Amino acid sequence: MFEQQILDTPVTVLSTTYSARDHLAGNGRRFLNSLIDTVFFYILAGLTGAVLGLTGNASLVKSPIIINLIALTLFLAYFIVMETSTGATIGKLLTKTRVVTEEGMQPSFKQILGRSFARLIPFDAFSYLGGNPGWHDSLSGTFVVMKEE
Repeated sequence: MFEQQILDTPVTVLSTTYSARDHLAGNGRRFLNSLIDTVFFYILAGLTGAVLGLTGNASLVKSPIIINLIALTLFLAYFIVMETSTGATIGKLLTKTRVVTEEGMQPSFKQILGRSFARLIPFDAFSYLGGNPGWHDSLSGTFVVMKEE
């Protein structure tokens, strides 16, 4: 038996064969994560639009191309910043889940970047239904697991 640091939480590991596959979050929780993150994203987008309007930059939000670029940037930044810094988004924090590698470690920046860009694949949000790992999980080698208390 030895002490191992997994995601900033000291845990006692009985063997070195930890597998995130044994601790996966269920589909209901994954759906709730997605729903919460979508609501939070729209709040963030609305606040960004309000700030642009109040600072005299309302002309930026008149162009559909600029609006889409701002939305894309906010979307990617939200997931990259949250999952890189905490291993979880607002949705995951509220549902007590987090993103890990198969060994239960914090994913690398490269994995989080790949995971975030994979979310742009059409219908990715539904790819985990039916017991499959989501495309953004399988393509980046990450898993969403229940957070250990």
